[in-house]
Amino acid sequence: MQDYLCPNMDHNAWSPAGPGKHGYMQVGLGRDAKFFNDDGERRHVFVGTGKFFLYCGWYHVVRVEPLAKEEWHTLPSKVCSSRRIVLR
Repeated sequence: MQDYLCPNMDHNAWSPAGPGKHGYMQVGLGRDAKFFNDDGERRHVFVGTGKFFLYCGWYHVVRVEPLAKEEWHTLPSKVCSSRRIVLR
């Protein structure tokens, strides 16, 4: 299997809550800046809690605008990034 993402709930609290559910995750800039732009890309998504991961499905992954200030403050304090993507 190739083309997959493994967000962990510790750093991506809004990852899909189960198979087929929508989600939202932080993505780094730097070398990751070239991914998920324009029409997005398709990826298998495994969501982790601790050392265990659950396969959630085949997702259309696209970048979206940054969170609003109010939305940002609902995330755990250890979560910090300036760009995000949506998992649909």
